[in-house]
Amino acid sequence: MSYISAHSMLKPIAAAREQDELKPIISERTVRRFFGLVFGFAAIGLWLVPSADETADVVLLKSGFTAILCFCAIIALLPRLKD
Repeated sequence: MSYISAHSMLKPIAAAREQDELKPIISERTVRRFFGLVFGFAAIGLWLVPSADETADVVLLKSGFTAILCFCAIIALLPRLKD
């Protein structure tokens, strides 16, 4: 045995240090909450913005957009299920 291999066999192998995973600055939960609130405020804002023409088709469009935005807000604000 050579000198290097004899001495390297005597020293215990140091356990590899577990490196922390890179954690994102903003979590997915925070992003989902942010977009949920944005969708919710956008749905409310559609009805607060004054419009000069309140015809039936404008009200129908506002109702449709409100329904879609409310659905997106609910989906974004619901807790995510882990399998």
